[in-house]
Amino acid sequence: MSTPTLGQALGGPRRRRADRRAHDHDHAAVRRFNPEVSADAEWVDYQLPIDPKERVLDALHKVKWEIDGSLTFRRSCAPRHLRQ
Repeated sequence: MSTPTLGQALGGPRRRRADRRAHDHDHAAVRRFNPEVSADAEWVDYQLPIDPKERVLDALHKVKWEIDGSLTFRRSCAPRHLRQ
């Protein structure tokens, strides 16, 4: 079983190359929970460049490393042989 790409996870067909150039940014909606701030979880949208061939884990890493360093998540969702 392989790790799904973003194109597969979003449920749509892969964009044609010309369409990808026209949309150089997409968004990732991440459900965040911080019990110190609120008892409820909230959805946060992040604008970032996404290649449909990337894994969801790659997008989460981009958010953490390039946009919001406070994002935390479990990394065990990728099989050991696919980790970098």
